[in-house]
Amino acid sequence: MFYNAYGQTKGINYSKLNLDIQKVLQETGSVGVSVLVVTKDSIILNKGYNFSDFERKIPVRENTIFCLGSIAKTFTALAILKLVEEGKLNYL
Repeated sequence: MFYNAYGQTKGINYSKLNLDIQKVLQETGSVGVSVLVVTKDSIILNKGYNFSDFERKIPVRENTIFCLGSIAKTFTALAILKLVEEGKLNYL
């Protein structure tokens, strides 16, 4: 379940988004996640879901730190590809 709200600030159904996030967490057995939705100049949604430590029942909060490991390389590559597509970066 993916949301593409690039460039949109109106019309996002946050109630449905919250329900969809909870549904995905339940279906995948994920422990917890933090979601951030931003525009150019403001934070629209900053919320934690479920637990950062399930055994001790510590909830995910807006400032919970997650270890990303090697996934940071994927995000970097995606950002580079996006810049190339937009003509803002030339790799030749």
